[in-house]
Amino acid sequence: MGSAEATFNLGIMFEYGDGVARDEEQAVRLYSSAALQGHAGARFNLGTMIEQGRGTPVNHEIALELFQLAANQGHAKAQVNLAAKYYLGEGVEEDIVTAYAWFTVAASNGEEKAILNRQVIGQDMDESQLERARTLSETLLEKLQVSEH
Repeated sequence: MGSAEATFNLGIMFEYGDGVARDEEQAVRLYSSAALQGHAGARFNLGTMIEQGRGTPVNHEIALELFQLAANQGHAKAQVNLAAKYYLGEGVEEDIVTAYAWFTVAASNGEEKAILNRQVIGQDMDESQLERARTLSETLLEKLQVSEH
C-alpha cells in the first residue's frame, strides 16, 4: 500500500478522527501496514493501541515486540514504553536493570519522563544492579549510534 509515511499519516487520521470518521480498527490496519514497511512511528502507535486494546485485543507481548523494534530505530517514546514494560513485567519477565538501561537511552534522546522514571527506579536498585544497567545502557547507545549510520 504505497509509502509507509503516507500510510502512517492516514492511520493517525483514522485513530483520531481527523478529517475522517474515527475508526480505530482501520487505524490498526494502517499502522500494521506501515509497521511492516519498517516505519518506527507506526510501530510505536500500533504497539500503544495493542497495549491499550484500542481497535484490537490487548496483547502485551506483541506491544513489547513493536516497542522493541521502534526503540531499536531510535524512537524515544518507544524506548520509554519498552522500559516501562520491563519494569512492570508486561509481556516480558520483570527486569529492573533492563528497564533502567532503556530509560537511560530514552533520557539521552530528550525524554523528560524517562529521566524521572530512571531516578525513581534507581532508588530501588543496589550498586551491582546500577552498574549492570549502566553497562547495558552504554551498549544500547553504541548499538543505536551504529545503526543510525
